[in-house]
Amino acid sequence: MQRKAVVRGLGVVTLVALAVGAYAFRAISDRRFASDLSEAKQALLDGRSFEAFQRLSDLADRRPSSGELQYLLGLCESVRNHPDRADAAWDRIPPDDAHYTAMAALKRAELDREAGRYRDAEDRLLAALELATNLRPRIRWALVQIFALEGRSAEARRVYLDGLDEQADPVEALKTLYKLETEAFPAESARDLFAEAAALAPHDDRVWLGRAHLGI
Repeated sequence: MQRKAVVRGLGVVTLVALAVGAYAFRAISDRRFASDLSEAKQALLDGRSFEAFQRLSDLADRRPSSGELQYLLGLCESVRNHPDRADAAWDRIPPDDAHYTAMAALKRAELDREAGRYRDAEDRLLAALELATNLRPRIRWALVQIFALEGRSAEARRVYLDGLDEQADPVEALKTLYKLETEAFPAESARDLFAEAAALAPHDDRVWLGRAHLGI
């Protein structure tokens, strides 16, 4: 009996030691990953895009399911003028990572607008607005800007009003709403933007809409 008790006791001690060892290894691994990721981000911020790419690629081999890593890798590929690779990285962000899915949607919508693809930008932002994330006010504002630029002022106000309870400062939110309702439409800047967009994406129906609103 005593021998069995000793064996059982040793087994319990071994299991505890293994669990503690695994926890310690994971903690060390997490700290190393966070440190390496921080260095990659700094390289990207400093304009050392190739170094950032190398660091992020190495990290992706270790933790491909990191949403933050895939988002940064997409940024890096975008800076390096590899749009297809950027999209592929952003597509690898896990669907349950709402924050970085939203971050990627905001960046992709920005790039869509720069390429004259206003329809794609709108669709992307509308989908992102369904995510449970604290980035919803930013997503909503990006949509408001697109709608207002296209002359869809009523839709812009509705989208903004729908998210009033998400705003951190209610007073500033009401001031912004007032500006939306009273500020003059920036016709000249809109004309230039849509002229450029039409050259880049001549088949985009939102570009047609914006130009029609301007009478061009």
